[in-house]
Amino acid sequence: MAFVKNVKNNMAGKSFICKVCGYKYNTDKGDVEHNIKLGTAFFELGDDWVCPICHQPKSVFEPLPLEE
Repeated sequence: MAFVKNVKNNMAGKSFICKVCGYKYNTDKGDVEHNIKLGTAFFELGDDWVCPICHQPKSVFEPLPLEE
């Protein structure tokens, strides 16, 4: 369980990009336009969450490097 917690903590504050359409999800900004509060980490989005642009599942997202 500690490993999962560490992975989640390391993902906090990161941005993720949809490999299909290029939509970027930023944890710090959330997505107010799509009713996702500021500070909502990517791992906190439900398993049924999909890209708001192309409707692909979370599995097609990948983390962006910290500088982006």
